[in-house]
Amino acid sequence: MQVYFDRLATLLIDKNLIAIANKFEEFGDTSKEEEDLISESKGVVRDVIRARTLSILRRLGADGERKASVMQFLIEARVVSTLNLDLSGANLSHANLSNANLSDANLNGSDFRSADLSNANLSDANLNGSDFRS
Repeated sequence: MQVYFDRLATLLIDKNLIAIANKFEEFGDTSKEEEDLISESKGVVRDVIRARTLSILRRLGADGERKASVMQFLIEARVVSTLNLDLSGANLSHANLSNANLSDANLNGSDFRSADLSNANLSDANLNGSDFRS
């Protein structure tokens, strides 16, 4: 799991994508080069993060605490909100997502069986076809 965190952190730092996207959102002040970086890299970076995230969530099986750590990392790094990360089909069964801010997240078709969603913010999240049993 540490390798997952290290690789995502390196990817985000190397591309400086979050900082550039935040700058653009807050001030609308980016250079042409930064705009090109955002448009070209955002999709590629998002796809890599999505693939790695879905893979590790699957491998963690019923380990809800580690799944919660993955999601907390993505939330705190503002990957879900700033990059609009598509997590549809994510295996979040057994995850402790209490108090998680997943507003506006695309969690279409995700597995939330036996997950703790107490006080989680799911406003405007896409939850179509998700499984909330237990």
